[in-house]
Amino acid sequence: RAWLSGVWGAAWITGVAMMPLVTLLAGACFLASDRDLEELALLERGWPGLIVYAILRPAMLALTAGVAVVLVLSVWDITVTDILVIRTFGEEVYTQFQLGAGAPRASALALPMLALTLPAGLFAWRMAKRQCGPSFWGRAARSRIFRLGAWRVPMLAFVVGVAALFAIPFLALVKALGGLDNLLTAWRVSRQEWLETIIEAPIAATCCVALALPLAWIMLRCRWLGRVVALAALLLLCVPAPVVGIGLIEALNRDGLAGAFYDTPAVLVLAQVIRALPFAMLVLLPALLRVPVELEESAQLDGATWFERLFRVAAPSIRPAIGAAWALALVLSLSELGASCLVMPPGHSTLSL
Repeated sequence: RAWLSGVWGAAWITGVAMMPLVTLLAGACFLASDRDLEELALLERGWPGLIVYAILRPAMLALTAGVAVVLVLSVWDITVTDILVIRTFGEEVYTQFQLGAGAPRASALALPMLALTLPAGLFAWRMAKRQCGPSFWGRAARSRIFRLGAWRVPMLAFVVGVAALFAIPFLALVKALGGLDNLLTAWRVSRQEWLETIIEAPIAATCCVALALPLAWIMLRCRWLGRVVALAALLLLCVPAPVVGIGLIEALNRDGLAGAFYDTPAVLVLAQVIRALPFAMLVLLPALLRVPVELEESAQLDGATWFERLFRVAAPSIRPAIGAAWALALVLSLSELGASCLVMPPGHSTLSL
């Protein structure tokens, strides 16, 4: 019971839940490693030099981003902490707003923690840019494939052990189902929520990637505008979900076209897009860094516009990263709760709620 109560229980459960996200970010960077640089590091420095200079250093963007993401999401979490009855800043923002404190007062509660998380994110971004500039990113088609040899069994045991962290609660839930009758009852009770969720989440994921791709490209290719986009993405990452919901209420809950939009499930899609957008950008950034700038400059000399350079030169080269970003946005949209619970239109609901 001590493992499932208090701050310690919330900490390790949240860490396990966020492990796949950090793994995805790191994997996107490892896929973009330069095989030529790996071969050179192996010749000059051996295996330690290969790992430090050719693999870990280019992956600093993913590693620092992973640390920042886990920090921010842990600070603003209102799901695990709510189940374990732990009061957090994010839950306090939601509670105060629901009790009638008003949007300004409820949002102001988030300012102290935002003042801590935003500098942490800025520091992570600057350190990553300093450690891994474009020159560290690969141009080769494929990175080195490691042959584990004698390490195969220990690594397999490690992977199985990590998988057990997810398998144990999953199997416990399967056991708790109690039979097919409970599944059929759950489907009858939540059929509307299922149908709305499987329609809204893919739409939100598609819109999210459609926005994340040009924004990530601007972030890397445009100097001043890129800094503005980076700061905006960092703010979206650091702002707690209830504040996003409060902002949508203040902006859309009024007469006219905005009010008509607010009363439809489209507002749920908008909330999910806002919440998933910075994460999709984090997945796309390492892949875009690997696209040679010279290729885009050549297309520009041939008369290609920025739109053509992005969607006819850069995008076709990073299809796997686009697919990964879409899958991540889909998962985050399926599980989004903090903002959706505030803007849920009457007569509608999502499965996570």
